[in-house]
Amino acid sequence: MKIPIFEHKLIEPLKYFGFTDPFWSININTIIYTWIAMLIIFAMVGATRFYYRRQKINPFSYAVEQLIEFFVQLCKDSFGFFQYDYFSFVMSLFIFTFICNSIGMLPFIKEPTEDVNTALACGISSFVYVQYQKIKVHGLLGYIKEYFKPIFILFPLNVIGEFSKILSMSFRLFGNILGGSIIILIALKSIEPYKVPFMIYAAIALPALWFIMKKVDLKKYPLLKHLTTINYLLLFSSAWLLMFVGLFEGIVQAFVITMLTITFLALIGQKDPKKTEKVARC
Repeated sequence: MKIPIFEHKLIEPLKYFGFTDPFWSININTIIYTWIAMLIIFAMVGATRFYYRRQKINPFSYAVEQLIEFFVQLCKDSFGFFQYDYFSFVMSLFIFTFICNSIGMLPFIKEPTEDVNTALACGISSFVYVQYQKIKVHGLLGYIKEYFKPIFILFPLNVIGEFSKILSMSFRLFGNILGGSIIILIALKSIEPYKVPFMIYAAIALPALWFIMKKVDLKKYPLLKHLTTINYLLLFSSAWLLMFVGLFEGIVQAFVITMLTITFLALIGQKDPKKTEKVARC
């Protein structure tokens, strides 16, 4: 099934200047998938505000609270103090990367981070933010002096080493997400010959299981209860396995790029942590 808006389309804005390599092209699919990921994030923010205004304990608000507390404590342990600027950036980076990594579980959608340009954008964002914080803490002159340490002839190597952090984060994210997608596609391809029999089995089994659960007291029929459980496992185990792999991969890769950013920020240091510390009102 093909949906026109999700077909592979490339725009070449620099074609007339001789830049025809795919690297300089804009993938329409990636833009669409990224905007879908951002809409999901906006929906999560709206749901969080709604539940917190009601001031009632529920699984969603509890999960959000635990996530915030985890990152607050992670920042304190990594930096030695809490700084809201660092916390807000690393948590935003984690959530955005995680949603982009996991959105491929939705029908007709692929992970935006499967595109090297999206992974590169995440790496550049982290790099620029770290450089901004370095200048903010040490001043422009102090920031420039760091590239000449320990001796001035190492300036080119220090510059290359600093910019290599972009490639380190970007291609690690891109390669792992692309590799995970290929593995899932191979797994789906391996079970393709059984797709039609499985669909027929599911079309028959689901209504039958629903009828049994509604009309039959399974406590009186242990054998029927076991058969029902086995059928449920057959129907949902493959789907849950693919979901678990997708979520686990998305969490791990998002956490990796987040921890690298935290590590680079922790190396900056602070002149006076008390002046920059803020109270987290989460």
